[in-house]
Amino acid sequence: MSRRALWSVFLLCVIGLLAAPMSGRAEEVPVRTYEGISYISGGATKDERETLKPNYPLKLVFAGTTGHLLSGVQVKIESKGKKVFEAAADGGPWLFVSLKPGSYNVSATYRGVTKKAGVTVGAKGTKTVLLTWKIEETVRRGK
Repeated sequence: MSRRALWSVFLLCVIGLLAAPMSGRAEEVPVRTYEGISYISGGATKDERETLKPNYPLKLVFAGTTGHLLSGVQVKIESKGKKVFEAAADGGPWLFVSLKPGSYNVSATYRGVTKKAGVTVGAKGTKTVLLTWKIEETVRRGK
């Protein structure tokens, strides 16, 4: 093989290695839908939390009061008393939801304990809502 061909192969390998970190875990997180509303559940690993930054109007974060991040939270979102979204945040402590601008009521249940929050989603940017649970209250319920 000529020097020029070897150099070309070398450059292609280097480009491939440099591109690999850019295609990190965030691209592997599936986009799902619930009745036409797109959502992403993720953030299970530190690397994923650093790279997962979709442009969704609502980001829900689930944690224990001790700082532990929680997964497996059941989420229901209502607008004007009607359910518009329901899913489990089974991919990690973050749930991104592509909602239209408006006011919503969020109910999130972890191990039988439900937390609620009102949120107004705007036309631009991402509204982040942190929902926290005392782990002791979920353990007392025997879940």
